[in-house]
Formats: sequence, structure tokens, C-alpha cells
Amino acid sequence: HVRLVVLLSASLGATLVASSLAWWVAHLVLGGHLHFIKSAFPRVAPTDGDWIDFLLLLWSSDAQDVGVFAGSPYDLKLNDSTYRMDRIIGVALALVIFVLSSRAQFRFLREAYARELPAAGGALQRALLSEE
Repeated sequence: HVRLVVLLSASLGATLVASSLAWWVAHLVLGGHLHFIKSAFPRVAPTDGDWIDFLLLLWSSDAQDVGVFAGSPYDLKLNDSTYRMDRIIGVALALVIFVLSSRAQFRFLREAYARELPAAGGALQRALLSEE
């Protein structure tokens, strides 16, 4: 069950961090602090929203379109489907954070087991029931 907790906490943490970063970048662009984004993508018209809107955008394709690329022509269109660029970037970022954090947590878990196993070696060799 420990591995399940590691995966759940890594996925939850990744979406929280990715949505927070997306919200922060959108607010910086709207405030005029990241001029290079508007230079690189001249048809961008960022949309403001509450942080929860950015989180919902990662979890649901039906969520309100918010972020730097909201309503822009930079969305990915395949066949009859449209994939919003803010969601693509947010999910990709969350995936990278998930992989890195889960790997780190599993490494810490392995190291903790490696430290505990030799220390418990004597206890593992003792009989559970006494021979009386």
C-alpha cells in the first residue's frame, strides 16, 4: 500500500504544482511582465481565472479555457477534436513532475528499506514462538 500512496501523492502533487505554475505564468503575462511570450506568440490573448480553474483544466477537458493560450489559434486540432494548448502544456508539465517526484520517492523508499533491513536482521532470524 506504500507504493500506491507514493503514486497518489506524486500525481496529486504534480497537478497542484503544474496548475499553480500555469496560474502564476498567466498572471505574469496579464500583468505585462513576460513580454517575450507575447513577442513569440503575437496572437495570444491570455484569460484570467482563479487557481481552481487552472487545476480543473488539467483534470477535465470540459473545464473553462483559462491561461496564456486560452481561446488562441495555437490550439492543436486533430480530425474533429481540439486540444487546448494550455491543457497540453499543463498535463505535460504535470507528467514530468509526476515522473521525477515518484522516482525520487521510490528511491527514498528503497534507501529506507535498505537501512532498516540489516538493522532488523536479528529479529528476522528469531523464532516467533518459543520452543518450551
